[in-house]
Amino acid sequence: MRLSTDEPFTPLRRDLAQKVEDTGIRVEIVTEAESEEWAGVLRSAFGTPSPTRSRWQAMTSGLCTRTLRACWGTTVMTQPQP
Repeated sequence: MRLSTDEPFTPLRRDLAQKVEDTGIRVEIVTEAESEEWAGVLRSAFGTPSPTRSRWQAMTSGLCTRTLRACWGTTVMTQPQP
């Protein structure tokens, strides 16, 4: 698959057979309970009303979910010490 820099999405794939180095980013699989929050992040990031909980449900009920997961990453923010 050839990708150009002007494409809106980049498919990511990583072999998890080996230990993954710590990048400081916590990556989690989005569950149904978090699907509305996930949709809200996408709506905000891309300025579109398209991402919804029902779209998440449709995506995760498809055939690709055997190998596809909706993930999000967050950095762990720490409070400054006095």
